[in-house]
Amino acid sequence: MHDRSPGRHTPVAQFNLGVCYKEGAGVRQDDTEAVKWCRLAAEGGNAKAQISLGWMHEHGKGGLKQDTVESARWFALAAAQNHPVAQSTLGMMYDQGKGVAQDDAKAVELYTLAAEQGDAFAHSTLGEMHYEGRGGLQQDFSQAAMWWKR
Repeated sequence: MHDRSPGRHTPVAQFNLGVCYKEGAGVRQDDTEAVKWCRLAAEGGNAKAQISLGWMHEHGKGGLKQDTVESARWFALAAAQNHPVAQSTLGMMYDQGKGVAQDDAKAVELYTLAAEQGDAFAHSTLGEMHYEGRGGLQQDFSQAAMWWKR
């Protein structure tokens, strides 16, 4: 990995190496190395690495300063690649105004995109929002039940 020139699978390999360092799988556990390899993969466009780096920024892991704005930026990059976990997480950030300006409509849009791909958290959250009439949605028990059944 260290001595090879980049190829089309390089971001996947970089992300996998980052996960190995994060978990101590086959290498000494090292959060700083995990961030290094995940950042390379994330910058190379790997959505899973972007999510991982977003999480590390959100929680201040691997020597990173806790930064929800930077976290949201990485989640947004992965969400733009139609990754349901990123869409759901970014939806929550918009719902709560965490790292981004609070925006009910954007939260509902992202939750819906994630839910349509089977994301259980998004199903549950959309159900709650319809049930409570929250997030700019009208209270609608049948819509709540529909999302919860999924």
